[in-house]
Amino acid sequence: PYLDIEVYFTNPSQKIKEEHLQAYVKGYKSFNNGNSLNRQQYYDLLNMLDITVHLFTIERYGGCALRESIACDNIPVVANCFEQKDIINNPDLLVNIDNDGNIDIEDLKKKIKNAINAISLNNRDEILTPIKNENYTRCAFESIIHTVIGDLKNLTKE
Repeated sequence: PYLDIEVYFTNPSQKIKEEHLQAYVKGYKSFNNGNSLNRQQYYDLLNMLDITVHLFTIERYGGCALRESIACDNIPVVANCFEQKDIINNPDLLVNIDNDGNIDIEDLKKKIKNAINAISLNNRDEILTPIKNENYTRCAFESIIHTVIGDLKNLTKE
């Protein structure tokens, strides 16, 4: 079936210029006119998404964003390294990287397609349940994750 797909980049560091994203990312939509998001705008965005892609390959980047997207019921596609590979633990969503931390672009395309197929086949809960369980019980976040999720829910109530 045909899916109407929109692509958003939060791009908080502005490392990738807005003009580049507009020119090279099919379906790209600027959220907040390309400006950084405040917390409420960020949670609003997460809650309207179906899929998030987290390609950080340096351990200090992105772990919290991944956990927040899982808490907002996004299907995550991640680089196959560090903590995220254990949280996700689903080969259909883990993107291969080389020894230098470079993303395998062809594999990335496959993994995004897998996530899109999960949405179109209405398999979100089947895929997310084990991921959410790992998100709640793994690592240093373990002791406070339920509080964080409660806060997320309170912030995103209409």
